[in-house]
Amino acid sequence: MDARVMRARELHRRAAEHEELAGSARAARDALIRELHPGMSYQSLATAIGCSKELIRAVVKGWVGPGTRGRHQHPDERQGA
Repeated sequence: MDARVMRARELHRRAAEHEELAGSARAARDALIRELHPGMSYQSLATAIGCSKELIRAVVKGWVGPGTRGRHQHPDERQGA
């Protein structure tokens, strides 16, 4: 097998592993955001975590599923909706 094909195959495998790990990390982050939100504002949570208040809002409102990489918009604001 061509060495470039083997390298591409390995990189593809590694990317898939990293994507799975990232999804798990996002799901855990989102669960913590939902747990913390009742005692903190969107802005204070965003500042403490280091993300946007739009992300906090999307997670709290359920606009992004557990561990997804969806755009942080209300479903009605998405193109094609």
